[in-house]
Amino acid sequence: LTAAPASDAAVASALAATAAPVERRVCDICWKKDGKTNLNLLRCTKCDLHVHAQCYSYIPKDRNKKEFECWACASICSIVKVRERDRATNERKEIVVTERPTECCLCNVDDGLSVPHAMHPLFDDHGKRARQIVLPPSNWGVKLGQRRSESGELKRPERTAWAHTLCVSAAASKGFCYGVMKDGNYGDDEDPSRVKEDNDSVNSALTFEGDEEYEEESSHHFAM
Repeated sequence: LTAAPASDAAVASALAATAAPVERRVCDICWKKDGKTNLNLLRCTKCDLHVHAQCYSYIPKDRNKKEFECWACASICSIVKVRERDRATNERKEIVVTERPTECCLCNVDDGLSVPHAMHPLFDDHGKRARQIVLPPSNWGVKLGQRRSESGELKRPERTAWAHTLCVSAAASKGFCYGVMKDGNYGDDEDPSRVKEDNDSVNSALTFEGDEEYEEESSHHFAM
């Protein structure tokens, strides 16, 4: 996962499609207020998302920090090389993230435009060779009479998989998936063969812009 050169204007344009954020000063994950049970809220400077650092598994290096950039906003304008290959060139497909991810692949809720929700990307494995999961094209919106776009294409093309942090945390509590740190590790018993870099390892960094602001033990993504 690499970050494409992106200006502030490009990111602002991607976020401009969202409605004005709803005033809400509670954690998007646990719905408790700032300072409740000694948990302090962080606010995303791009989408106004509010989360407790512990709930979001985002541990800022500056423990007095009140603002940050959430994973979803940080992914805008990034280029993701996925496991699937282009049939014509046999090269890894690249998916450009052009807008803030709002679709959760673990539930049917996708209302993150009016009220941004905490999101985490989903990968197919841990380790530096892991890649983000790809969702196939879909006719999402058929119930609204929007099965196809004006050009006749499917409403949603191939896109990277994301999930609400609340949903993926619940799934992780049942052993369905697990949190992974930015370097691809998820625990002390890491298999060296999974993190060994080679010429085909496209996620050797597994970082978004601004990742230097958080501790390594933060859950950067979840693996299934």
